Amino acid sequence: MPNLARLQSGLTMQLVMSALWISVSAGLFINDFNSTHLFNPDWPPHARLHMMMLFMTTGAFTLLGLYLCWGPADSRLQSLKLSAIAGSLYMYGTVAAALTMPYYGGSMEWTDTVSRGASLNNENFIVFIYVTAIFTLLCVFMHVKPNVSNQTE
Repeated sequence: MPNLARLQSGLTMQLVMSALWISVSAGLFINDFNSTHLFNPDWPPHARLHMMMLFMTTGAFTLLGLYLCWGPADSRLQSLKLSAIAGSLYMYGTVAAALTMPYYGGSMEWTDTVSRGASLNNENFIVFIYVTAIFTLLCVFMHVKPNVSNQTE
């Protein structure tokens, strides 16, 4: 049986968490750094400002999450816990925005007549849910106290 404390703060956790952070950031840039969002000629300049704010915030969260995964190792478990919490909070905001679309007139689909490239629509929401769930499960997993009497070195 693997040592829980070692698994919680080990290389496997660092790699999983890093992959999540990179996929969140890369997914946003791949899907939205184009004419459907940031460079959409139909969007007012202020809406583009908010999109750029999202890019910058996502980039900053990703850098923070990666730093917490790979930074100083004196308290690796605590740093990984903070990275998972930050990822969960970031993704909760995304999921909450999607769930509250009816209240502010949002949509995950294009309703205009101009095709601006591939759109994932509901697939985006499914990915948001999975990434949020994984970050949240990692938070829970890392807060489980290892039973040191049953652990082997």
